[in-house]
Amino acid sequence: MKLETYDYLCANALDRAIEDVLHSIPISVQEKYHLMWDDLDKKKQKILEEYEIQRRSIRERFFDVGENGEKLIDIHKVSACFTSAVLKVRVFDYNETEPMDMSVFYSNYTLAFLTGIHILYLCMLSDYEKNGEDKLAALLKKRATLVFPETNKGHDEYLQGRVKTLALNDIYAIDFDVLTYADMLYWIEKYNKDELQKLMSADNAAK
Repeated sequence: MKLETYDYLCANALDRAIEDVLHSIPISVQEKYHLMWDDLDKKKQKILEEYEIQRRSIRERFFDVGENGEKLIDIHKVSACFTSAVLKVRVFDYNETEPMDMSVFYSNYTLAFLTGIHILYLCMLSDYEKNGEDKLAALLKKRATLVFPETNKGHDEYLQGRVKTLALNDIYAIDFDVLTYADMLYWIEKYNKDELQKLMSADNAAK
């Protein structure tokens, strides 16, 4: 990945996800557990290294990328590789003090999930703009993020459930499955595209 591309993703996906996580945890809780994100530049470099390891592994093991490696893997796998890389690097440090606040405990897992989601958002927006689908691009910009399906009553909300799954897999040392995760991201993208189409159709019908 070109450094300018990575810097763009850091600024618009990773940094944004860090802000989202911090915004979701009260300052008093952050201070109580000494939540920190020191050496961020070094961690970003490590994330890039881990991403490249994952990307090369996926390309070499599962995909015919051409004689000179000219075929690119799709954005869902790119986002999944980033999610895996952020999980491994662990941007947030904190004191594990009992009783543990779960928002702090989940901070790195939430960050990994949201980083992949924000990358997917950026790609969707770019595709709409490149294809001249200005109305859909405007609707997506207005939302400013991706949305998730409702879950059954009594179950965790979609984001919370995915974050818990990342945490449990990590705790029990279950390897991160890039391909399965990429498939989940595909369906999140499709859900959002369908929802945006519905919004556009409703707007057109109201005129």
